[in-house]
Amino acid sequence: SDGEVFTVVITSAEGCVSECSVTATVYALPVCSAETGGPICEGAPLSLSENGGDAVAWQWSSTGSAVIDDPTSQNPTATGVSDGEVFTVVVTSAEGCVSSCTTMAEVFPTPSCSAETGGPICEGETLELSETGGDAVAWSWSSDGSAVIDDPTAQNPVATGVSDGEIFTVQVTDSNGCTSTCTVAAEVLPPPEVEAVNNGPVCVGDMLILMSDVSSGTPPYSYTWSFDGQVISHSFKVYIGGVEMSQAGIYTLEVVDAAGCSALAETEVELLPNLTDPGEIAGDEYFCGSGYDAGPIVEVAPPSGAPGPIEYIWLYKEEGGDWQMVPDASGPEYDPGIIYVTTYFRRCARIEGCLLVVESNIVIKEVGSEADATITGPSSTCVNVPTTYSVPAQAGATYSWNFGPGAQPQFANTPQVTVQWPSMGVRTILVTVTTPGCTATNLLQVFVSNSPVYCNMAITTPGGEADIEASLPRAELQLSARPNPFSDRLHMQLNRELQQPARLRLIDMSGRERLSLEVPAYTRELELNTSALPGGVYMLVLSTEDGGVLRVRVLKP
Repeated sequence: SDGEVFTVVITSAEGCVSECSVTATVYALPVCSAETGGPICEGAPLSLSENGGDAVAWQWSSTGSAVIDDPTSQNPTATGVSDGEVFTVVVTSAEGCVSSCTTMAEVFPTPSCSAETGGPICEGETLELSETGGDAVAWSWSSDGSAVIDDPTAQNPVATGVSDGEIFTVQVTDSNGCTSTCTVAAEVLPPPEVEAVNNGPVCVGDMLILMSDVSSGTPPYSYTWSFDGQVISHSFKVYIGGVEMSQAGIYTLEVVDAAGCSALAETEVELLPNLTDPGEIAGDEYFCGSGYDAGPIVEVAPPSGAPGPIEYIWLYKEEGGDWQMVPDASGPEYDPGIIYVTTYFRRCARIEGCLLVVESNIVIKEVGSEADATITGPSSTCVNVPTTYSVPAQAGATYSWNFGPGAQPQFANTPQVTVQWPSMGVRTILVTVTTPGCTATNLLQVFVSNSPVYCNMAITTPGGEADIEASLPRAELQLSARPNPFSDRLHMQLNRELQQPARLRLIDMSGRERLSLEVPAYTRELELNTSALPGGVYMLVLSTEDGGVLRVRVLKP
């Protein structure tokens, strides 16, 4: 003990004794008291301190892997601290005495953080954000883009104006005050790009076509057309026939892609008025036989119902035939010229640019049979082939045939005549039939050929319609050509689409091929440029892959 006296008695060799004493000095151990600045959150630095008051030197150490910035400092800082890690400090007093003490670290774990979105979303939609870690009691949301977060301190806020790939970060705080962060990227899908158009302006009564052009987005697309608040179609292309003036206005198209993203487009439809009244024509006539020059068909009342220039289309139909357009007849009145058979005429009218026409009453140029000059016989034959032509025999009638120069015979006066021509070319047969009280005339153009393409086979029938060889497959396909006679353009038309590819040829009367082209399957109409062809008679020949052959005779004056 401090102040304790120690006495020693000593004896010499001679046996003499003496004694002396000393007093002990004992220093007290330095007081050691270790503390931390904890508890701390995981990852935070930990303040260490020794506050016993006696030490002049310190040496800190740890049972774990923490790093102490200055182990010889009275109050160092430790990083990388684990929960329950023990820190020991050895203190030294001024007298050189040492003692040690310990303190244990309390480290709270980092709160769990998990960020999610309600995406993917379509461009322009709101994005739902959510944090679902489960440890947080407070949140702070932010973004690396320009999105606006309605409540950045909410656990589940909503963002607007979001861009694709934009990163959202949330910092969470738990009940211990510890924080952590997590991120989530937004996926924003582009909407389809939509354009709506129409074929307008169109006239009342015509066909209105609504069309869409869609790109981008995620195919396939669904379509919804609306007009005046009502859905009218779900097709990408809409046909509205017989359109009425009340259907003019704005049509809206909504397109939704496979991802559910949508876009809107509008198109304004302009409708123009068209004629409503065809007016009236007159000019009915009766002729006792064929070959008379018919009088003009005149206008009694003009068409009406809409302003603007009027376009006229004249139609005619011969007895037993179909309605056909009269070439180059575009006025309000029409002079049909010489009539050989009973013929019906009708005037159609429309405002220029419109499709729908209004049809007038029918004018009849009637040809009677008091003198019948109807010619029966083929309109084509071969050189030096006897060919028979006839007209109906009538009591008391006289007959006068003229088959043209070189024909054998050139003239005849019987109802039936067999004739042949010594050379190729276009021949005109003229016949006059006279009965008491009536004289009728008629003519027939005959194509005489020496070409092996035509001879020894039936070629055409009167009127320019195709005559198909019965031995060849044909599937009821019919070929026609217009106008006939033609000039710079010749329009080929079939009664239905081709089911297979074909070849179309135009051959002159010498058998020379003047035009030839491939016609693809599903063709129904085709226009030929014939401006370079000389005048003459030609054969339009359509040959299909299955062996079918269609022919029609055409004439270029």
